[in-house]
Amino acid sequence: MKEIFVTVDGMALDFDTARDIARTLALKMNPHTDEMAWFNRRANQFSPSGIMCRFGDTPGWEQYGKTHGGQRKISVNSGEYVFIFT
Repeated sequence: MKEIFVTVDGMALDFDTARDIARTLALKMNPHTDEMAWFNRRANQFSPSGIMCRFGDTPGWEQYGKTHGGQRKISVNSGEYVFIFT
């Protein structure tokens, strides 16, 4: 999986803005991309939310993204928000 790291300084960053940034980048690489999983460290929320287990060091939501076609992991502000796209 390709990992992309994005840092935004100089403005408050909420989940929706981080998602928009990540999606814009993902669409540049694949115009037919889909979001497979995400993590919001600030709110301690993730999707899919029903996967509470870990696979070694990998959280369940991330493993789900990887095993369901995830090709790009976009981490915003040092993992404050993480998105996995096809």
